[in-house]
Amino acid sequence: FLIIFKIYKNNLNLFSKIFGFTIIFLILVFFLSFYKSLQNFKSPNNLFNEITNNFSFESANISTERTESLPLKTILYIGESTSIMNMSLYGYYRNTTPYLEKLSIKDGFIKFSHLLSTHTHTSPSLLKALSISYTPEIPDDSFYKIKRVKLVDVLNNVGVFTSWLSNQNQTGTWNYASNILSKNSKDLIWSVGSSYLFPNSISKLKKPYDHEFFLEYKNIIEQHNNSLTILHSLAGHGHYLKYIP
Repeated sequence: FLIIFKIYKNNLNLFSKIFGFTIIFLILVFFLSFYKSLQNFKSPNNLFNEITNNFSFESANISTERTESLPLKTILYIGESTSIMNMSLYGYYRNTTPYLEKLSIKDGFIKFSHLLSTHTHTSPSLLKALSISYTPEIPDDSFYKIKRVKLVDVLNNVGVFTSWLSNQNQTGTWNYASNILSKNSKDLIWSVGSSYLFPNSISKLKKPYDHEFFLEYKNIIEQHNNSLTILHSLAGHGHYLKYIP
């Protein structure tokens, strides 16, 4: 900046001075825009680190105890962006859930009604649904400030084997929750990894169908009798023709 300023001050005419001021102005605009972009790039990182610390089992300083020794194999299927308004199991006029309806007539099937999500968006909903509160809750407008312990950490601590299979992206601003919640799973597998410079753009990459991806790792589900396996699906999202055969 000083070099350009000295050049126009000592050697150039009025037209050149105006041109010089224009160049200086454009350079300043460029660097201000670059600085703002850099801050925007760092901001999600800072938020991610803050949430990670708030959901840390170690910092919670709590104790856990398992009082029941019976083995239990649990499979949790996460169907994001899915509403009962489009499920025939709940009265929708199209036959969209034939397999669930076959299961529903069997003993032991529990059909829940009148349930509400903890939030309108995926990440906050997952963060609450798959964690446990150990402190008084603070107002919802400070959601990302709440302190909780992840279900995965609690189960690991009492000897329950945890697995997380995700047919979604490992990184990107839309995947905070799953990345944080799954972190300490004993088996952790993603259909799309993290080795990309622009993680949000990898949502455009082709992914396998859910059933193909999960069946590929069927052995993980079967190998432990005392376990929780979380299947993080993609099929609940649009465009449906792209994700459901």
